Amino acid sequence: MTFASWEEGLVVAAGNPKMIVGVGDLARKGVTLINREVGSGSRFLLDSLLKGQGVAPQDIQGYQNTTSGHILAAWHVYSGHADCCVAARAGARVFGLGFIPLVSERYDLVVREQNWELPTVQSMLDALNRSSLKSELEALGGYDTGQTGRIVS
Repeated sequence: MTFASWEEGLVVAAGNPKMIVGVGDLARKGVTLINREVGSGSRFLLDSLLKGQGVAPQDIQGYQNTTSGHILAAWHVYSGHADCCVAARAGARVFGLGFIPLVSERYDLVVREQNWELPTVQSMLDALNRSSLKSELEALGGYDTGQTGRIVS
C-alpha cells in the first residue's frame, strides 16, 4: 500500500547565497556539503547523481562529513556549518531554508498476503486513509498524499 510521495533535493541557505542550482555546483570552491550517512537513500541519490555528472566525491568539500536524518542535515545548513545537504523538502521547511528539488519518490508499505487480514494491518490501512493523517503529512511540506492508502499489487 502506498504511504506517500515526497520530494528530495538540495537544501540551501535562505536566499541561496551560494547560487547552487544542482549537484554539479557542489564541486565549486567555497561550497561545503554536509553529507548523509552511508546506506541512506539521500546518500545513494547524491552518489548516483554525482556519478551521472562525472563529479568525483573527493572534489566536494565536506563530502566525508556525515550526519543522520533529514532534519539534522538541514540544521547543519541552517546553523552555517554547511552550505547544503540532500534532504526532504520538509527538512528545509522546518528551518525556512531554500530547496532545489531533485527527485520525487514514492514510499510503499509492503505486507505479506497471508497477513493482510490481521487487525493490525487493517488498522494501519484505516489510518492511511484518514484525512487527518494526510493533512499532517502535507503540512510538513513536500509530501504528496494523493495516492496514500492505495493498494498496489
